[in-house]
Amino acid sequence: MILILNTSILISSLIKDSVTRQILLLPSMKFYLPEYALEEIEAHKMKISRLSRLSTDEIDILLNLLLEISPSSLAKPSNRTLVKLK
Repeated sequence: MILILNTSILISSLIKDSVTRQILLLPSMKFYLPEYALEEIEAHKMKISRLSRLSTDEIDILLNLLLEISPSSLAKPSNRTLVKLK
């Protein structure tokens, strides 16, 4: 199954080690989000860090675990690149 997520889902998974984060880490599922979501996360990284009590380096590590950047054919209709969650 392939699902397209919005930024708030990814941010919530960064803030709290929750069921959402565990679902995003499931290898049997494929999740995508718009590439601009990474820009939003970067812009709010200090707030995410404060709320999650993780350092910005720890957030980067968590993002690396969750994300695999790759263009997708799903993005072609809107000419936007999607980011695939691993």
